[in-house]
Amino acid sequence: MSVDSQFGLFGAIDRHNLGDLLMPWCFERLLQEQAGPWLSLDAEMSDLEERVGAESIESWHKRGGRSVLHVGGDILSCDWEIAHSFVSTEYKNQNSRPFPYLLPNGEGASSWENRFIYGAGGTGIESLTSEQKTDLKKTLTGMKIVVRDHSAHEALTELEIESKVAPCIVTLYPHLTDHHVDQGDNPIVFQASDTVAHKFGERIVTGLSCLAESMNNRRIVIVPAGLALGHDSFKSAVLLRQRLLKKGCQAEVLLEANPHSVAAVVANAGLVISSSLHLRILAIANSVPRVSFKIPKIETYIHNWDPGGLLVSDSDDLFDQAQAALEVTASDLKATADMNYETVCQEVSELFELNNMKERTQISDALQEDRWSADQWLKDAFNKSLNDLADLVDIERTRSEEFSGQRDHYEGLKDLAERKQKEAENKAEQTKNELEQAEDLAKEFKGQRDHYQGLFQKERSDLETILQSNSWKMTKPLRLVKEGILQLKGRFAK
Repeated sequence: MSVDSQFGLFGAIDRHNLGDLLMPWCFERLLQEQAGPWLSLDAEMSDLEERVGAESIESWHKRGGRSVLHVGGDILSCDWEIAHSFVSTEYKNQNSRPFPYLLPNGEGASSWENRFIYGAGGTGIESLTSEQKTDLKKTLTGMKIVVRDHSAHEALTELEIESKVAPCIVTLYPHLTDHHVDQGDNPIVFQASDTVAHKFGERIVTGLSCLAESMNNRRIVIVPAGLALGHDSFKSAVLLRQRLLKKGCQAEVLLEANPHSVAAVVANAGLVISSSLHLRILAIANSVPRVSFKIPKIETYIHNWDPGGLLVSDSDDLFDQAQAALEVTASDLKATADMNYETVCQEVSELFELNNMKERTQISDALQEDRWSADQWLKDAFNKSLNDLADLVDIERTRSEEFSGQRDHYEGLKDLAERKQKEAENKAEQTKNELEQAEDLAKEFKGQRDHYQGLFQKERSDLETILQSNSWKMTKPLRLVKEGILQLKGRFAK
């Protein structure tokens, strides 16, 4: 088929994120010979170029590509600054379009004949400036648009842009693969971005350990939903596993960047707990019990396509919400999955005028050859991730040993300081008691001194009083004797 009759699949495939990679894959299977290459902002910057045939938009357009399908994601309000934060600051805005993942119609020979959007989200449209909203309206004018929730639909309606609403195309993923669903232990599948993991902290470990115990020591599998900047990391997953192991849990990490491997684990799960929208969508499609961390885009999607869906907010208990999710009946789970499947089939068939959607979602031998084989997909990046992870683990082990030694040293110093402090406190207490005893004795002696001094003063006063009052009685006889003697002396003198 010639280039000008194909649809180039344009999305944020420059970064490793589960939804951004599964959406073009699903459309490639559905459109079959009509599917063109995966288009990226800059194929030279992408690790996917050789694996999935990624090509830059400019190159595809120059080769005669005239139709493009924007394959979803939160692209309606994503500007260059946001795109850089998830990919690389090395990207340069080499054209004048305000939104990196939305292609304006252009003019003359550079125009596009067909522009489609399917599964786009509109998180943040309300925060755009008036100028940005004007640019967005101009960019979207003439497109055929299907958004993933009514919130995005309403935001576009305010801009006088027509759109329809349907679940994400990843809803069809189980129907486009031959993943065998094992009826074995059906593990608890857990995923959280670094931001969410940091926010909930120890509550995740406590909730998962209690949940695993309540499910007869069910195995926990930690999976990555994306290794792009601002998403997940193997380091956080490994550290979480270590903390769960200390709680006695059976925990393991899926150390694969292959999105098909992640999807296969979800299909076989007994419960999915995640902060990823597309892990939630995979759980819905596979009729698996699920609970998500409360994030605006997930909350909005659940409101539209997962009635009664459970969320964990800051004030909610993870264990309680997970238990509630496990109580949802299998029939209700399947009814939701079937409803989403039928809606997607209807909207996609109308959008691309496909009359055989049900046949296209049947697994055939032709679909078994997947250019995303597990041993080739991002093999170099995966090996690099493993090496980086090994380095991180070694660093953490070295730090742990170093901190352990420092901890023992400081614990010893702490014990010595506490002992010295205790001795000082005891000595101070003893000195205090001795001082109190000395003060008591001093008070006692002072009292006795004052008492005897008082007695002495009283006796002295009494004696002086007696002497003063009786002195004449004591001196008169003496005067009489003296006078007598003087008289006798006078006589003899004569």
